[in-house]
Amino acid sequence: MLLLALLILGAITALSLVFFSVNGYLLQHNRNRFEVDTLALTQAGVFNERDRIGQINELEACSRELIFTSRMRVGQCSKHDLKILEPLCNQLVNEARDGYRLVEAERRNQINLICQQLQTAAREHNERVCQTAGFSLIWLKTREPVVTRIDVGRIANVESNVKRPGGVRELADFDCAE
Repeated sequence: MLLLALLILGAITALSLVFFSVNGYLLQHNRNRFEVDTLALTQAGVFNERDRIGQINELEACSRELIFTSRMRVGQCSKHDLKILEPLCNQLVNEARDGYRLVEAERRNQINLICQQLQTAAREHNERVCQTAGFSLIWLKTREPVVTRIDVGRIANVESNVKRPGGVRELADFDCAE
């Protein structure tokens, strides 16, 4: 009887140990998933902060309209034989193109800045994680999740947030024709 009681007590202890191990593992897993989701959402907020890229997109659209209308003016000067105004029209086209280059350079600058912010946040997260211990038993150990890679890009088949140009009908027709 004593042997049977010890076997039952040992079985209950073993089952309790397994139960608490699995329960601890699942709790740690859920905590890790919550932490990673929180990090991803926080960084998505950093990425979209003040809609910097959206504002650059709007500036590019306006620059594109300016280039298009400036080129139309050059064509009108040639068509109406206004040779005296052609240098001015050409200067306006060149200035519009230079402005577009500046906007594009700022786009690259903002993307690099955002990528640096994401890398810094990932590095800080990994340093913080290295200082905390995961769930650990003699036979079961978990580690905190670390960021191993960050990919920044665009989503295929997703339209831009730039509004359709409404001021220059010829440009809108040109875009629709392509």
